[in-house]
Amino acid sequence: MRVFWAIIGLLLIGAVATLLWTDRGVSSPKSMPTGGPAATTRPPNEPLPEPGERSPGKETLAPVKPDPAPDSNPEAKAETKSEPNAESKPAEPTPATAEVKPVETKPTETRPSETKPAETKLAEARPEEPSVLENKPADPAADKQENPLAAPEAAPLPAAKVEKKDDGSMLIDGRFTIKGAGTQENPYVLPWELLTSAEEVYKPQQGKKELPGRIMMFDGKFVRIAGYVAYPMFVEQPRELLSMLNQWDGCCIGIPPTPYDAIEVKLAKVATANERLATYGTIEGKLGVKPYLAGDWLVGLYLMEDAKLSVKEYNVGS
Repeated sequence: MRVFWAIIGLLLIGAVATLLWTDRGVSSPKSMPTGGPAATTRPPNEPLPEPGERSPGKETLAPVKPDPAPDSNPEAKAETKSEPNAESKPAEPTPATAEVKPVETKPTETRPSETKPAETKLAEARPEEPSVLENKPADPAADKQENPLAAPEAAPLPAAKVEKKDDGSMLIDGRFTIKGAGTQENPYVLPWELLTSAEEVYKPQQGKKELPGRIMMFDGKFVRIAGYVAYPMFVEQPRELLSMLNQWDGCCIGIPPTPYDAIEVKLAKVATANERLATYGTIEGKLGVKPYLAGDWLVGLYLMEDAKLSVKEYNVGS
């Protein structure tokens, strides 16, 4: 029996111990150390302090977040809520903004009307441009001003000055004496100095492409002229030759001719053996002044067709 009562007593002691332990665990949050959130709580009967009478010591506790004071004061909440509403009311002037919007849109509406005259001016000016361009070529003075580097136009050459003499000859430009009548029976007798004088004024490379009158007056006339002759090489029966002022064998001897001091001659018949061996002779035929240009380079100037060649034996000039 003693053992039984001893066990019952131990159980009672354990039950009391557990009750006391649980009471201490529940009441432990009430006794929190000072400085924590529980220390800042105020009893419900204690009046709230006024905002302007806070002590410096309490102001240091203001940054603590779990302060229930502002939450428990409904008047402070009402004041804080009413202040932003009072400030936000003047920031909502919907009628004022509605009145300003039409003012901003007015200049945008007038912009198309302002640009219309400018577009019409351009449209009116466009048809005038072709007329201005068409009129430019009609003004030669304007072309010269636009192209100052262009070669100046050569003045027209004066006509040849011809003076008749008592013996029937004529003096041309006061320099050249010409005999004959220009017919097949009585051809003009021309000196080489007259033909080479064309070089003084006729220079295609310099833009001078007008022949003097003293040369053109003999175009298509029958003439006679004496000079050196040269035949094409390796031709047994030549009908063409070159009449020149200076001697030239076509290769190594003499001075090659120029278009001003040579005549391309086409004979009326094949040259004979005696004529083939001649180096000097007199040709008669119809003279043609026909410039032959390769670009601005003068290749040939004088021609003669249906010509006849007169030579003496042993290459003695006639």
